[in-house]
Formats: sequence, structure tokens, C-alpha cells
Amino acid sequence: MPGALTIAGLDPTGRAGIVADLRAFGAFDVAGAAAVAVQTVQGPGITPQVRAVEADWLADQIKAALLTGAVAAVKVGALGTAANVRAVVDAMKAFADVPLVVDPVAATSSGATLLDDAGWQVMSEELLPIATIVTPNIPETERLVGAPIASAEAMAKAGRKIADRGPFVLVTGGHLGADERLCDVLVAPPDRMGMPWRSESIASERLELPAKALRGTGCRLSAAIAAHLAWGHAVHDAVVAARHWLQADLAAGRDKHA
Repeated sequence: MPGALTIAGLDPTGRAGIVADLRAFGAFDVAGAAAVAVQTVQGPGITPQVRAVEADWLADQIKAALLTGAVAAVKVGALGTAANVRAVVDAMKAFADVPLVVDPVAATSSGATLLDDAGWQVMSEELLPIATIVTPNIPETERLVGAPIASAEAMAKAGRKIADRGPFVLVTGGHLGADERLCDVLVAPPDRMGMPWRSESIASERLELPAKALRGTGCRLSAAIAAHLAWGHAVHDAVVAARHWLQADLAAGRDKHA
């Protein structure tokens, strides 16, 4: 059984962040490890609070997990500060052969900030170039490229700008509109032989779900991708399988609570 490490925030409700990631790892028989970058207080009727851990403390957690030799993939979520982003960059440079999934989380569902402005800059300049795949939603993509997105074509164009830094990019389209079909766009960067950009739109049924049921979907998707990469699957296959699993899991929850 391979292992995967999540470096992210702790949500006490368990709907998002590290707890959701570990559940996704377990769904694919991947042993989970975790390093807490951000502690949060959130939930119904509660004023959200966010507290980032100190960077040296985060670095020690990551080191402890990676030195076990059991981690075959890493997923990164909320990091809080620029110093924490650099701690992840430094750690992953020493384990460059381990696939890295970056979910560039901007805020909690209630609007509390999960990465400061300086952190966004360091992530863009230093973390994304060493990532295997980046999985931003549309608001996060807009922030990364500095342009609005209102169509699948714009998603692909923005994805290419991010992929220019090195990683595959999966722009998730849940925020795009209320069409019956949900469209995500996967962009592969040019390879070292000079092959051109490749982008693919991947559509699925848009499920009618309450907002609380959608919390943590980005966390679970990126963690599922990491789980498939831990098993040695190719990026495209990992994305397709992770989306299929999440869609089926959401549908099962919808039908259960209908």
C-alpha cells in the first residue's frame, strides 16, 4: 500500500482540509499522512478564524512524514503564509521525484483568508513550477492569471498561462454557471521535445446539491488525484479517475439525502 501526505488546513467539522483529504486517500487504499499548516475554527453559526502554524514547525512535520520513505505523492492545500509556502518548496526540492498536487486554496467557504498576498506570490513563483499538477477553481485561476474567466475557452487560455510555469493544470468549472453540464479543463504543458500545448474539456452532470454538501469538493478531488499518482498512474488517468469517484460520491450523498 503506497502512502500520500497532505499538507493543508485542519477543519474541525471534517468536511474540508486534512480530514477530507485523508478520507479520499483511504477510498483508494492509500495510507495517509498529514502535516498541519493552518488551524481553523469554522462551522454553522461560528465566526471563522484562521491561524497559520510557524514555518519551522510545518517544515519539521513535513520532514518527519517524508523521511519515513512511505510517501509516494504529496497534496498541498491551505498554507496560510509565504513562509509556509517556502517550507513546502524547500522540502519538496529534496524529494523532487515525489508527485506533487497543489490545490491553491484562497479562502474558506465562509470567506476567511487561507493564504496571504505574499504567500500567493511565492506560490506562483516558486511552488507552482515544481508541482506535478495544479487544481484551481475559477476564482483561484483568475487570481493566478489576473484575468476574468467566463467560458471554457477562457479556462483553457488561463490554464495555459499557469502551465507555462511547468505543471499540468486542472481548472475546475463549478463556478462557471448553472449549465446542466459541468466542465473542467485539463491543460498539459509543452513537453521537452517541443510538442504543443494540449487541453481537454472533461464534462459531467452538474448535481443539484446544498452548499454544505459541496464544501471540501476541491480538497477531495485534489487528494484523489494524489492517491492515484501514489499508485503510479499517469496524470491524465489520475484526473479522470478522481473526477469519476468524486461525481459518484456526490451523487450517492445526494440520493441518500434526497
